[in-house]
Amino acid sequence: GEIGLALIIGGGAGLAVGLALGGSRFLSRAYEPLIYYLGPTPKIIFFPLMIMWFGVGPGSKIAMGALSCFFPIAISAAAGMRSIEKVLIRVGRTFRATPLQMIFKIYLPAMRQPVVNGVR
Repeated sequence: GEIGLALIIGGGAGLAVGLALGGSRFLSRAYEPLIYYLGPTPKIIFFPLMIMWFGVGPGSKIAMGALSCFFPIAISAAAGMRSIEKVLIRVGRTFRATPLQMIFKIYLPAMRQPVVNGVR
């Protein structure tokens, strides 16, 4: 249960950050280097901090798991967002799709493969 919850929390946050970074050139230039630098950092370094914040129980384990899966999913989602064909985005804008419709009907289906690779 803890692993599943960590994957849901970290994966959801990573997907949201990846969508934001891939969709905005400004955010990508400002924050993507930080994610690339923190991504390969050994996550065990953050374990004392997690214990301080969440205690010794399952909360720290869930937070560690969420932190561990956040970075690969965020990086692959941002790369997947940038690899979406421009034609698909223009079609969505032509049909006046709302941002939520764009995410669920165009972005997520088009970036399915990179996100699955990030989860793996």
